[in-house]
Amino acid sequence: MEPLPSLKEIQTWILENILSEVPVSKFAKAYVKHRSLKENVKHHRSKEGVLTFDIATFFDSVQFEDIEKIFNELGYSEVMSNLLAKLTTFNGCLPQGAPTSPYLSNLVLREFDSRISDYCVDNNIRYTRYADDITFSGEVKTLKMRDLVEGELDKLGLNLNSDKTKLRKSSQRQMVTGIVVNEKAQIPKFERNLIRNEVHFLSRFGLKDHLRKTKNKRDNYLLHLLGKINVALHINPSDKKMEFYKAKVQEIMQTDT
Repeated sequence: MEPLPSLKEIQTWILENILSEVPVSKFAKAYVKHRSLKENVKHHRSKEGVLTFDIATFFDSVQFEDIEKIFNELGYSEVMSNLLAKLTTFNGCLPQGAPTSPYLSNLVLREFDSRISDYCVDNNIRYTRYADDITFSGEVKTLKMRDLVEGELDKLGLNLNSDKTKLRKSSQRQMVTGIVVNEKAQIPKFERNLIRNEVHFLSRFGLKDHLRKTKNKRDNYLLHLLGKINVALHINPSDKKMEFYKAKVQEIMQTDT
């Protein structure tokens, strides 16, 4: 839920002048400047096993008291901490559309990240967290890691989404936050095929006929397609096929403008 403009301005001020000054764990890869999806996945390439967990209803499960505690630990009085928590929560939890919510979620999980990463460093396991997606790689054992993660989350009143727990061996397709990481990081094959097909039919029929045949009414269709190609190249800059597709789409864009 998007906050009202006046409240959003206040939340943005809180984010820029209070929260962004507080460091978060180096293992947290989302919602932090100079960290990205690409950095999250690169740590898990070419590993024996990749184990992924998902925190259930993450933002909704972070309580008002958790946010009030953060401000109190930053040195604000109980009255001020209570006010700041009221300004950055809605119905007693983190609102999805508030600019402060992502950074606050990282601060809520600082101790979690610290304890989990300490264990992983001691046991030669790679660990990253991208928002509510938790990833381990190396010689990982599901039951032991699940017990550890569930125990630490329980301290925060959080739970795992058991349906999304997955262990993938090197002989399987290993996915981290939607990216394949077996030998090289790249978008999944089905997404590559979709891009390939779209570029093929665009080149064969032209933009207008392709959109008519596919009944595609998306605004800025070519920019959207180019965006998907750029994501693939961001993940794997040496992807020659995506470089070719990008050149073809740019050529079509010049022709049709």
